This record gives sequence, C-alpha cells and structure tokens, in this order.
Amino acid sequence: YQRRVHGGGPWKYARGYDPPHPDYYFENITNCTLRHVEQSTRPYFSPHWPGMRESARNSLELPDIWRRMGYTWWRAQGMRYLMRPNRWFIAHLSARLSELAPGMALGPDAISVHVRRSDKVGSFSKGKEMDAVPLHVYMDQAERIREADPEANIIFLSSEDGHVIRDAQKYTNFTVLTIPEERANLNHDQYVKRHGPLKMMEVSMLNLLLHQQARYFVHTRLSNWCRLVDEMRVTNGRFGSLMVWVNGAASLGTI
Repeated sequence: YQRRVHGGGPWKYARGYDPPHPDYYFENITNCTLRHVEQSTRPYFSPHWPGMRESARNSLELPDIWRRMGYTWWRAQGMRYLMRPNRWFIAHLSARLSELAPGMALGPDAISVHVRRSDKVGSFSKGKEMDAVPLHVYMDQAERIREADPEANIIFLSSEDGHVIRDAQKYTNFTVLTIPEERANLNHDQYVKRHGPLKMMEVSMLNLLLHQQARYFVHTRLSNWCRLVDEMRVTNGRFGSLMVWVNGAASLGTI
C-alpha cells in the first residue's frame, strides 16, 4: 500500500482522481512515511496451509501474543481498519443508495448471498479458478437457514452475472433484493474500462455495505471477495452468525 501511494503509480480504481490511490475513497491508514515503514517495523505474514500458492509462501507467522485469536480474526480486523470510507465517500454512497434502491430495508434476519461469476469461473483469458456453482445450490442453503429461522424471508443477492439475478426472481418464496446495476459478467478491468473507476467502487462498496447488514451469509469459499464480505461481517457484530459456503474444502486453509 505504501509503495503504491508513494511512487508506485496510480491505483486503477482511482486513476484520474486526486489523490490517485486508495486514500481517494478511504481514510489514510497511517502518518508513517515509507522510510519509517522500512526502518522501524517488522512485517508479519500468514502461516502456510495446504494448497497455498508458491508466490504467497513465506517463513513468518503471527507473533505468539496474537495467536490466541487466530490469523483469520486478525486479518479481518486489518481489513476493517483499511476499508474505512472517508467522509465524502460515505455521503456519496448514501446518496447513490437512495437513488438506486430507495427505502431498501433488509430486516434483522436477512440472508445475504453472493454468486461468484465473471473471471472466477473462466469467462475470460485469466482461466477458470473454480466451477460455477448453480444458483439453486445457494438457494437450497438459504431454505435450510429458514428452516432454522422462519423469519429469514429476505435475501440480499449480488452477482456479476445478470442471468443469476433474473433467475432468482423465480424464487417467489423469498423476497429477493438487489442493487440495480448493469450486470454483463465483466471482470474488474473490463468494468472500469466501460463504466469508470468510481462506478466500480460505488457498486462494490454498496453491495459490501448491504451484505454486512444481513444476519446470514451464503457464499463460495474460493472467492477473495466473499472472504472480504465475511471479514467485514464478523467485525461488524456478526461474529456468531451463521455463514455457509457452497464449495471449497476446509483443507484449503483458513479464509
């Protein structure tokens, strides 16, 4: 982050804005300069786990005093701190939500569902990282949640694929809510090229904020975005709330 801010070039999601890096949207993370970071801090990284990519391996783990809470908990705390929208972005998101979905209310027992598509399932040259999980698998899990909590009748649904959103309207036994947006199954670079970086951040953060309001979460374990949603949930009063993943074995490691 510091290298990006202090000489790494503009961040693609803030290119053309001032400043052209994450501080355009989020609170500054530190008063330290890059020199301070390099001279006065000791980095700590994640432990190894089965299936970890070679590029992510390192020899450092959590310091002993932190291990009681676990790596996932600390990473979630870190993401909560890093992703604090600044004042203007909070006001902007509030205004956009009022325009796009006036009066949207999830209720205390809502279920949030993210159906990952786009480049994750091999729609683009990057290659397939996982098989696409059909919508009905997510909805089956939502139904199981409602069996345990009969008040869980509202689903907040997000996906890159417009077909998923349209197919969800068949499930009339739930109230399915979404943020109205163009869903052409684009990856991030394509979306930014078509709509611009602000629109990309706008849609992403609105979905992220609404996912945090739901009590339950159904998702894929193999998505970094879903991991972020869960990290923001568990640091927002949902630590003890049910989370269900539809694929990805626990042997793949802590997410």
